This record gives sequence, structure tokens and C-alpha cells, in this order.
Amino acid sequence: ARVRSETLSQIDYFEKQSHKLPNPSAGFFGRKMEIDSLSDLIIKSRFVIVEGMGGMGKTQLLLQVLSSKEQSVMWFNIEKYSTLKDFKLAILMSVRATSFEEFIDSIDQKGTIVVLDGIETLLREGWDQVVDFLKTIIDHTREVNFIITSQINFSNSLIEPQIFKLEKGLDDN
Repeated sequence: ARVRSETLSQIDYFEKQSHKLPNPSAGFFGRKMEIDSLSDLIIKSRFVIVEGMGGMGKTQLLLQVLSSKEQSVMWFNIEKYSTLKDFKLAILMSVRATSFEEFIDSIDQKGTIVVLDGIETLLREGWDQVVDFLKTIIDHTREVNFIITSQINFSNSLIEPQIFKLEKGLDDN
């Protein structure tokens, strides 16, 4: 029984650590205008996509914005998941939910932000499945904010996000 409780403690620690806000880069500077614009957009909208080419600094910009906020953040690095099914299982485990309804109940609190970093990784399974899953989560919540980083344009999807388009890379001041 003792070994089992130690193992569960290690799993609890891993789950909490794996979905918390990562530390922003110490080498990040500038971009005050983008930080302010993205911060305002996050305040005004429940669903925001930070969009731009790979390597432009979407993740670091978002980390800078969120590190100054006091809301609870659940961060999912989508590249860690091989399939949409793996990701769905991970989000359930992140809050110890056994069903989608339990997951929604546990995250749908005012001030909670759920970040899906690198959503394009899941698109290999099909655009429709990923968009349907996102739409289902958004439609079943009322209080939680969602932020997605993506290299893919979502403007033609049915989920109608507010899009923050990152045009310049970190070195293009």
C-alpha cells in the first residue's frame, strides 16, 4: 500500500508539473506593443489563437503575457501527444476526470486559462476532428479562456476565434 501511495504521489506531482505555465525565456526583450495587444485580446475574448510561422516567437510572447497575469493556467504542449486520443486522455488525467463532463466541470471556472501550444501537431489526424473537439470544449464551457498557438490559419473554421497574427520574428524588431 505504501509503494502504491508513493507512486500515486509521483504521478500527482508529474501531472501538476506537466500542465503548469512554463518559465518564459530570460532572453526575451522588446515587443511591448505585441504584449499589450495580445494581453488586451485575451481579456476581451474567451478564445484566442496566436498564429504565425514556426520560430517567430508565438510561445515566448504568450509566456511573457501570461506570466504577468494572476489567473490559473493549464498549459498543454501538444507536441508531446502522438494522437488526438492521447491528448484527450491527458486532459482528463490533468484534472483526474473520468469523463468529458467531469473535465468541463473542473476547468470551467472564472479566471482559468487553458493553453494548447502547437495545435497543428494534432492536425495530421484531420482538420475536422480537431476543430470539432475544440468546438465541443468551447461550447460546453462558459468561464474558461482558451488560447491556442498555431502555425496553421484557423480563420475559416467554425469556431470563430480572435486571431492574433504574429508577423515579425523575435529578431525582426
